[in-house]
Amino acid sequence: MFSPRSWPLVAQTLVGPVLLLATMLIAIVLADRLTRRDDAIEDQIASRAAVASQAAEVLKHVLDLETGVRGYALARDAVFLKPYDDSREEIDPHIVALRQMVADRPAHLSRVDRIAELIGEWRVVMADELIRRVQANQDTGDLIRRGEGRNRIDAIRALVDDMVSEEAVALADLRRDHAALRSSRDALFAAIVGVALISFAIALLTARTVISSTRALSAMALRIGAGELDARVPVGGPREIAATTRAFNAMAKRMAEESRRRIEATAAAEAERATLHAVTDNMTDGLVVRDSRGLTRFCNARARELLGIPPEADVIGVPSARVLDLAAENVVDSEDWRARALDSIARVEERPSYEITIVRPVRREIEFQLFPFRRDGELDDSNRGIGVLIRDVSEHHSLVRQLRGSIAELDAFSYSVSHDLRAPLRAIDGFSRILLEDHGPSLDPDAVRDIEIVRANVQRMGQLIDDLLALARFGRQPLSRREADTEALVRSVVDELAPERDGRDVEFIFADLPPCHADPGLLRQVYANLLSNAIKYTNGRAQRRIEIGSLLLNGERVYYVRDNGVGFDLRYASKLFGVFQRVHAADEYEGTGVGLAIVKRIIQRHGGRVWADAAPDLGATFFFTLDGGGPNE
Repeated sequence: MFSPRSWPLVAQTLVGPVLLLATMLIAIVLADRLTRRDDAIEDQIASRAAVASQAAEVLKHVLDLETGVRGYALARDAVFLKPYDDSREEIDPHIVALRQMVADRPAHLSRVDRIAELIGEWRVVMADELIRRVQANQDTGDLIRRGEGRNRIDAIRALVDDMVSEEAVALADLRRDHAALRSSRDALFAAIVGVALISFAIALLTARTVISSTRALSAMALRIGAGELDARVPVGGPREIAATTRAFNAMAKRMAEESRRRIEATAAAEAERATLHAVTDNMTDGLVVRDSRGLTRFCNARARELLGIPPEADVIGVPSARVLDLAAENVVDSEDWRARALDSIARVEERPSYEITIVRPVRREIEFQLFPFRRDGELDDSNRGIGVLIRDVSEHHSLVRQLRGSIAELDAFSYSVSHDLRAPLRAIDGFSRILLEDHGPSLDPDAVRDIEIVRANVQRMGQLIDDLLALARFGRQPLSRREADTEALVRSVVDELAPERDGRDVEFIFADLPPCHADPGLLRQVYANLLSNAIKYTNGRAQRRIEIGSLLLNGERVYYVRDNGVGFDLRYASKLFGVFQRVHAADEYEGTGVGLAIVKRIIQRHGGRVWADAAPDLGATFFFTLDGGGPNE
């Protein structure tokens, strides 16, 4: 006799659902109709919401336009026009999109057209006129007080509010319909669930046919779950069970391979960790790591040694304040160190550094440098931490002191030698002059010319010695920084250099020259040397022009002197600031080659940089800062 138990598993499983199919067809048809209606309502809700959102976006850009123009009028700084420029580019596409959304709604379409018209009027009567007045440095108060722009902005806001309100009313009605439709659909789904439960009961009856086949599969699954990943289930039973068994065995094989890979990865990670510990324990610098909760997570052997922390002291997992306590007894002025340490932790994003003096186990000067870190791919602040590099800078400071002493000795030697050379040069020049005055008429022209050449070279040598003395003097002269009126100082230098212009016109352009904090006497020498060079190298130009000003470069004040003279090739820029270095031949332009070296010495003593930009026959510009920064010269 034909028995259902011999049927394929699929046929046995589908008996119940097939019998109930006729019943469920009715529910499916009803569900489809309800779903279609639900989709239609959701589309309307989305459309209405999009119109309201797009209208609000248009209003936002209108307000950005107004804010940008008002900010520009108040600050008179072009940077405040950025919101205006950005919104001016973006608002038209939003208006076009809004017009397309309401194309089938005449009332809304009329409002959109009116909004576009009002925006255009506002640009003409307010924005363009306000910008024009600011650029012409004219008063804008009366234009703002008339309120013509504000009236149009208020009208635009009212039109947008009308559109949003109308859409809100329509959305409320649609949502009520949507909620009622959902209730009906839920009731239908409840009926479908009931039918499904009946089908499930029938399916349970057929499950008895496969219980015996699945027992072996279940038992083997327990063994694999217990860790026997090499275990396999014998293939047998109905076709579907056999297919499931093969799939299960394939999964167990993949799990075994994945387990082996994880074991290998864990071993590799442990090896990397051991390598990292070996590296950090042999670093010449100390390293301490603090987590976001203020707990110490790492402290290498060098850090313990530099801070004088005993090897047996447990610092891992304890608050970083405990580490400070352990090291404080070895520090000169431990309270000051605590304050500086806490301040540096608060400013860790600035990567601060500071130095202290350790007296035990040996006296050292120690530098601390803090830096923030976060594990890759983890943005949670709980995964942030602070690293502290601890470095022994005692030898470095000793070398710096020795170097400063050597430089001072070298400057003194240079000054002494230059000073001692002046006496014989004065004698040579004096006796040559006497020889010409007393015996000039009796000497032949060649002898007179030779004596004049001797005198010219002696005088040039004297100028070189004077420049060397100035260079040494500027290297030793103490800085006396104070607030300096840069523009007044530059104008007085220009007046003092009038004789160097040989009676010819030079156009001086004074750009922005704000006050600075510098030594006025040394700053005067910087401008005297730079302006003297500019006057010299513009000689021969039909229109001699020199500009003195400043600019902000990456937030830093940079001063400059620019001329339209002969310029030079930047390939030789490295020679500019060296003593006796020149980029033009001595017979073309007079000079000793020390002036720019003096400029560099003075700027460096102020903690600044000096560099140049030029091109042949296109003039040159010399830049300098007074408190660090700037490209390498």
